[in-house]
Amino acid sequence: MMTASALFFFSQACFVVVSLYMQVMLKNLRYSYSLIGFGMALMELLGMIGPVLVGAFVDRHGHMRKVLGVLMVALCGSVLLIVRLPLYAIPLFACGLAGFCNKSQLSLQDALGMDVAHGDVDKYSRMRAMGTLGAVFFSFLYGLTRLPDVSDNRSILHLILISSVPYLVLCFFPHHGRKGMPQARPVVRAKGERWCDRSFVLCLVLVAMGRLAMAGVQYMPLYMVDVLGDDRIMLMYTCATMSEFAAMLLAGRLINQRVLSPLACMVISSLAVALRMLLYAMVPSVLGVALAQCTHSFCFGFFQPAIVLFVRQLVSPTDQAKGMGFMQSVGTGLMTMVGNLCCGFLVDLYGYRGMFLSCGAVALASALLFWGFRRRFSTT
Repeated sequence: MMTASALFFFSQACFVVVSLYMQVMLKNLRYSYSLIGFGMALMELLGMIGPVLVGAFVDRHGHMRKVLGVLMVALCGSVLLIVRLPLYAIPLFACGLAGFCNKSQLSLQDALGMDVAHGDVDKYSRMRAMGTLGAVFFSFLYGLTRLPDVSDNRSILHLILISSVPYLVLCFFPHHGRKGMPQARPVVRAKGERWCDRSFVLCLVLVAMGRLAMAGVQYMPLYMVDVLGDDRIMLMYTCATMSEFAAMLLAGRLINQRVLSPLACMVISSLAVALRMLLYAMVPSVLGVALAQCTHSFCFGFFQPAIVLFVRQLVSPTDQAKGMGFMQSVGTGLMTMVGNLCCGFLVDLYGYRGMFLSCGAVALASALLFWGFRRRFSTT
């Protein structure tokens, strides 16, 4: 469990740099905004395909820890391509490769966490919370040390390469706790047996609705700058991340002690998204945004432990990585892509308030549908 927790923690040393500076690297190459947007879209697109393909591969062949290491090496290689071969469409291809690797790692780590925890959602939540703690720690560390130099792609590359070393050591070299890390996932599913319960498809649809509503959060930085005239965006990001850490630990414990069911956590998460959008729309101030960001504790902190337990219950034991891949790709990635597009049109048509209220209505519908189908989920 210690090794899995360390993987969650040290993965963020590299991930926070990739997520924040891929656009900057393309801008440093003097790419137009339209080409930068194309590169980010390609990153999202391959980020939807990766978790499904990699999850199916691990379910069939095993070696989860080594696959995670290979994905990290490939992620570093994609950034190396941008710096060393900034020719024609190579940096755009590298963005797609980075999205494929990054999203596949996130999905596979969740499957690994549940494997190591043997389905104990409290233990999983503690491991997953280490990832949140890592994101906060490394964001503060890089901010205090003023790394990297955003005008120099080589500085960004060097930070990514150095920050990936602890993660790669945990993946490829013998270490304490190795017995607790799953190495193979032999396929023993009977011929003709479904790899998932039908309720999984229903859960996937309802999760997609909730994540579609969460796309409104992507417009928070623009909302602060355009409407509020305030640029304290990193502070708002920190409010959300810090609140998530405690809530994830709490949710895991409550589910494990049967105080709350995974279904109840999903309803709470969707209602929190609706409240978050309402605060953005109806309290147009920095305080309103800060309060909205603090609801992230329920929007994601209660969502993540519940959803991995749903996958554990509704997907065949031999297809857990593939199940997490579908949830990451379709339930989250695809809906984020569609949601960003829809929210942009809504802002043009109705302004930020209309967009936030529309997203809140979708989140509320997701909560009501989860509650309406509670008997279906309770019998699975």
